[in-house]
Amino acid sequence: DAFVYDLGLSEQSCVDTIQFVWQQYAQGSDFPTVQCVAKDTMYVFFHADIEAENQTNVPDSICGRFIDLNSAQNIPNCGAIGYWIDSLHTVNSWWQDDNHTIPYQYGNNAIAESGAYNTNSFAFVVQNGGTVDNPVCADTSVFTTVTFLHKPQVDACLGCDLLEDTILHNVNGIGNTIHIGNARTDTVCLKDNNAFYLLNPYKNLGDGSWSKSLNGIDFANGIAPTYNVTQVDNDTIYTNIYNSAQGNAAGDYYILVWKAENSSNGCADADTLLISFAKKPTGAINFRRPFCYGQEALIWAELDYDANPTNFQWSIDDDATIVNAVADATTPDSIYSVTWPQYNDCDRLMHEVRLISSNDWGCKSSVVKEYVEEPPLITPQYVNTDATCSQANGMIKVLNDSIVACGDTLNYQILHKWLDSTIPSFPDQIDNGNNAIIDSLYNASPSDTSWLEVTYTSIITSDTGWIGAQVQCKDTIEVIVDNSGLIDAIIDDGRMNDLNNDLSFDNQGNLTGYAPLDVTLYHNTPDAKQYKWIIRDEDGNVIWDSKAPYPNYTFAKGSYQIDLVATSKEGCIDTTLYKFIIVDSESFIKIPNVFTPNADGSNDYFQVYAKSLKAFKGVVMNRWGKVLYEWTDWTTPEAGWDGKIAGDEAAPGVYYYIIRWKGMYDEEETEEKGTFELVRSKK
Repeated sequence: DAFVYDLGLSEQSCVDTIQFVWQQYAQGSDFPTVQCVAKDTMYVFFHADIEAENQTNVPDSICGRFIDLNSAQNIPNCGAIGYWIDSLHTVNSWWQDDNHTIPYQYGNNAIAESGAYNTNSFAFVVQNGGTVDNPVCADTSVFTTVTFLHKPQVDACLGCDLLEDTILHNVNGIGNTIHIGNARTDTVCLKDNNAFYLLNPYKNLGDGSWSKSLNGIDFANGIAPTYNVTQVDNDTIYTNIYNSAQGNAAGDYYILVWKAENSSNGCADADTLLISFAKKPTGAINFRRPFCYGQEALIWAELDYDANPTNFQWSIDDDATIVNAVADATTPDSIYSVTWPQYNDCDRLMHEVRLISSNDWGCKSSVVKEYVEEPPLITPQYVNTDATCSQANGMIKVLNDSIVACGDTLNYQILHKWLDSTIPSFPDQIDNGNNAIIDSLYNASPSDTSWLEVTYTSIITSDTGWIGAQVQCKDTIEVIVDNSGLIDAIIDDGRMNDLNNDLSFDNQGNLTGYAPLDVTLYHNTPDAKQYKWIIRDEDGNVIWDSKAPYPNYTFAKGSYQIDLVATSKEGCIDTTLYKFIIVDSESFIKIPNVFTPNADGSNDYFQVYAKSLKAFKGVVMNRWGKVLYEWTDWTTPEAGWDGKIAGDEAAPGVYYYIIRWKGMYDEEETEEKGTFELVRSKK
């Protein structure tokens, strides 16, 4: 039999299981008291038939290819599923809650991307039981029809940086904070006051327009009456308010909106451009030159309110010492105190200072150079009178009305005093020659150092800061009195020894020789005006003198002292007392035993070597006693026998000699006989 059974299922309890039991009874005729029963059980699964509802609220047309189906019904958590379908099957993808991996289960907020600009219909499907392809229960909602319109795509600035999720903290110059999402940004670094910017947007279709909300910038082709909008894509904007300027009315950025609209359907897209007009820093340098040589100069960057520089790269030459001297709140940078080493060099008074300035907008100045000149070296004019002959008779005169500054005479009134109190100073006197006040320092010894403290007035000029101001400067000058006319008498015994073979030095350093000793006296004092040589005996008695520069004297036996008195052109005198020249009287003679008359300049004559002789005679004979040669000059090598007989060369061999001689202080004559050999090279 058929019957109807109400399970009472709801959409929250969308499935139930019912057990059905079938029983059949039988009673036999033969056994009326016995009853037979047969029974079978069946289980039936009942799924709720859930009605699909399309609760979305979307417009009939949408700009672009994305639709947010955001109002579908809730599906009970009992195994039922719901999903969206489109009638044309042109949807490229579906997603829900950024999860693209679970098919069909999109719940309330599915987002669809259409594969084309067209008209499509969307419905919500609910299934319960079975499988997706073969559900037990299924229902489809009514379809919602939507037309996808072609939407423009824009970019406010091709090639500009992208700021993501941007929050601006200084808007309109009064500190307003706004959130503008993503935006393009660009900065214009301006060298002069010609502040303009050429817009460079992008759109793929439609009509474009620019709009601005702030005063301070103007479109070249703005539309009346407000001129806040231009329909020229690549329009030019102008401003006279720099975003980099301190306290400007525009804040850090000017905000422009680029919009393109599809006139056929009203679809539009917009992008934001944040543009900054920043003045390029001038990098200009201000300075105050030193008042006095060796003092500090002050340098600082020029106040640049339009560029508002925040970073400064200084470079200063010549081993300068730089100190951050003054932190001035009214300037973007500190004032620096700069000093240079005191080179005392007029060619190193000019110093180069270089600066590169930049600001927070990335605008950088070029390298700016200035030259800071130190005041010149100050040298008082003074006249020295040298000390003479190492006496304390020098004098220094200081002219009190002028100083020399690196070659230029400056007529400044100066004050000075001597710092060395050990040297007597005469009172100020009047020099009638030029009416200058003279302070004189007398009785200065040669090579003494006197220190003069000079105080002078420096007039400040325009490049030092305070025009017309006067500053007193002090300097200490070292003044040295030179020695004049000093002479040093020097006897040159080395030269005397080198030029006289009869002289030699003994172990005491005295010159020695044999009488009679002929000596030329030499000195090493070339700048003397006058010389005087004095020879004394061993008792100190003067036995000879001469004013010749290089005199000659023949010494007999004895010990002698030599004095040299040298006088300079200034009259300074110096005397040198030489040790001794010792002259010995011992006589001796050496006779050679061989000679080689071959004209080679060595041993070409048979001649004796003797000292201190007053008589001499030499005779050469052959072996038969015949006299071949005689001579009496023992002092000259060429006076001996040259190995020739009557002009012809004598044969090599043995010859005989007889030498008779008497010493300088001998009473008797000495005779020596012997042989010698004449040797000739073979031809």
